[in-house]
Amino acid sequence: MKAIILWMFLTTIMPLSFAQVEWHQKKEKSRWENEKIPTQCYVEFQRTHSYRILQSNTEFLNTPLGQRADETPMYVWSYGAGILTNLGRFGRLETGIQWIQNGEGFHFSSPINDSSFHYESRYRYIGLPFAVMFTYGKKASFFIGPGLTPMLFSGFSQKTNWTNAYGSQNEERINIKNNSYASAAIQVFGQIGFQIRGDSGWGSYVKGVYRRQISNTYSKYNDFIHRAIGWGIYAGITKQL
Repeated sequence: MKAIILWMFLTTIMPLSFAQVEWHQKKEKSRWENEKIPTQCYVEFQRTHSYRILQSNTEFLNTPLGQRADETPMYVWSYGAGILTNLGRFGRLETGIQWIQNGEGFHFSSPINDSSFHYESRYRYIGLPFAVMFTYGKKASFFIGPGLTPMLFSGFSQKTNWTNAYGSQNEERINIKNNSYASAAIQVFGQIGFQIRGDSGWGSYVKGVYRRQISNTYSKYNDFIHRAIGWGIYAGITKQL
């Protein structure tokens, strides 16, 4: 009789004990599972260290670079807004619209008198970025991935300052939008960053971005072939939809 009671006790209690252990193990494991990102809108501010690859257009006039060979990088601001949404368990999709600036500068100071010459050139575009990223995390998440931005040319501006040998200062500003520039361009980029999301639905992120223009800034009849490159720090504010 005692053996029967013991057998009934073991067959009743032991399965429940194993079930509790298995349930606790599954609950513990779930803490490390990735959380799909909810759909969010964002506003972004971009600070980019911009430069260019410049070559003579050998298919046109093969004009030497001249003083443009000594152009230097410059910092430019760009801005964007768009949508972030999940793409599977570990994927993230980004689309939006951006106001993009690329640019370079030039500076010369005479070693024998007070004369100098300086200019800053900016190329402006309206871009439609598209990026696919790997992401991991919950309230604080990490992301990395490539992207592509088709761009429409918006305009070119240049600010020039010079000082003559007598110290007199002068300044000139020009804004151009004509057939010397390609009406569209394509830019590729890679990005890596971190995002924090609060319980209220608001969040923020910061990321490092390297971008490279793969098409010519100028028309095929220009003296030069120009492709912008740059790297920068981008910061954004997000809101869950």
